[in-house]
Amino acid sequence: MSTKSAKSPHEQAFEQAEKEINEEQVAQIKVLMKDILQKQQEYKEQKEEAEEALRLLKLDLDDLRAGKIDKIQERHQKSKKADVYFPFGPQTAVMDLSLNPGGSNWVYGMFKEHEKMWNDLTSGTYTISCSNGTVKEFYL
Repeated sequence: MSTKSAKSPHEQAFEQAEKEINEEQVAQIKVLMKDILQKQQEYKEQKEEAEEALRLLKLDLDDLRAGKIDKIQERHQKSKKADVYFPFGPQTAVMDLSLNPGGSNWVYGMFKEHEKMWNDLTSGTYTISCSNGTVKEFYL
């Protein structure tokens, strides 16, 4: 009795077809994995940028609250990103620090594009519409 050692052409064709289908599936899965990995990298970069924006905004807020305008000015001169993340857009002029009659620190003429507006203010209640749709009121 002889054993069949060579595969028939039909068996070889079947094995090759299975192999090709598996290779196609692997290629499709590889494409999906690459897309997922690219998206994951994009989100990591966005997260890092958001964390940097939050850090800079917190520093600006803390320094503004403490009246340390010079620290804000210094940070904005050193880091161009600080201007990008600042809610009023890029800073176009150096912030001035002057003293009001009570002796406490006061921000005056903070931005060049708003200088005339700040000079024309009189005491009263003012409403500001922000770019995100919120409305804020303050008394001067």
